[in-house]
Amino acid sequence: MTDSPHSPPQYPDFTAPDDTTNLTLLVEDSRLYVHKEVLGLWSPVWKRMLWGDFREKGCQEIPLPGKKHDEILELLQCIYPPNKSLNDRNSLVVLELAEEYQMSELKRRIETYLITKDSQIDLIQIAQRCSLDILMDKLIIHCAKLPSDKLENHPVYPIISVENLLKINKSRVKLLEKSLQTLFSYHRELSHFRLSAYDCEKHGPPLEIWDSDGPEECCTETEKHIRELEISCKKCVKVYSVHAAKSVSSFHSKVDEVSRYTGVPKEPCSLGDEGLRPTIPASTSEVIYE
Repeated sequence: MTDSPHSPPQYPDFTAPDDTTNLTLLVEDSRLYVHKEVLGLWSPVWKRMLWGDFREKGCQEIPLPGKKHDEILELLQCIYPPNKSLNDRNSLVVLELAEEYQMSELKRRIETYLITKDSQIDLIQIAQRCSLDILMDKLIIHCAKLPSDKLENHPVYPIISVENLLKINKSRVKLLEKSLQTLFSYHRELSHFRLSAYDCEKHGPPLEIWDSDGPEECCTETEKHIRELEISCKKCVKVYSVHAAKSVSSFHSKVDEVSRYTGVPKEPCSLGDEGLRPTIPASTSEVIYE
């Protein structure tokens, strides 16, 4: 009878010896029966202990003082087939042992798992100690997006290395530069829209933004009115309103882009809250536009 594909994996029973086990680990007054060859393949530390000029060479039983039975068992289940999956409960425990025993392949597996999780500042300490460079790069970007006071008041901040602090600040500068470039781009577009609002039959190429009644003629004061934001001319207000709406729409698009890139939440903005309509002075409130 074969196992169901949905049945839980069956891990070796390390609490009982069999014909192939050739080493016993004594952990917290309990015995775990393992294979020297498996430990040696995964760990150069164990390889040196078991086959080098150390007192453990030739020993059939090796005590592991200071180690916990459940943690060593987790480690063994991760390196023996079917290789237990990593999870939030065992990943950091196994990582500490993998670092101690220089089990580079197991460390790589754990780092790959941790990268898939949401970034947590608390992981910086272990990423630094265990030289998890890929995870550290992700955490640096995460920290660069945090407000300075939130990062500096976090308990882990004092233990961040000088090198990584420099990387965080460098990433923060790059994010700010990108944000400024985006806002400068918005400013150029905004300026373009305002200049476009000057266009009419008297000031330049006519704008085809009118209704079915045909083009209307702006007054000769269009540019002055728009520049001084004294929209009191009924003939100019429609040009202004259309292009101001475009400008406000562009502004919100740029703010959304900055928010997505930097991870900083967008603050509430009153600009164009009502259908992206510009604020028109009371003196022209009687003018109706779509």
